[in-house]
Amino acid sequence: MILDEFSKLREFLAFLGKTKVYYLGKRVFQGVSVSTCILIFENGKKGVELYYKDNNNFIESFADNEWDGKILKFETSLTNKLKIIKLYLERYLILEFPLGPQK
Repeated sequence: MILDEFSKLREFLAFLGKTKVYYLGKRVFQGVSVSTCILIFENGKKGVELYYKDNNNFIESFADNEWDGKILKFETSLTNKLKIIKLYLERYLILEFPLGPQK
């Protein structure tokens, strides 16, 4: 639901109540390659919670009690490490290999 086309759906879900998203991954159903999520709606409450499966446990990735339908991202320890590596590589590549015309 990260595409802009889903903005109205996200706003509607935020209006309805609290949304909990449990991401199960791609290996839930044998023989097909689909990503699977379970959505739980709690009418009369507010906010959003994101969980991802790590082995046999669900880990809370994100929570926002004032969610208004904005785009959400699942962040894990791996994605956070990749962000740090990306920042390091960008810094290193810009310092060592500057782009643009040379004087």
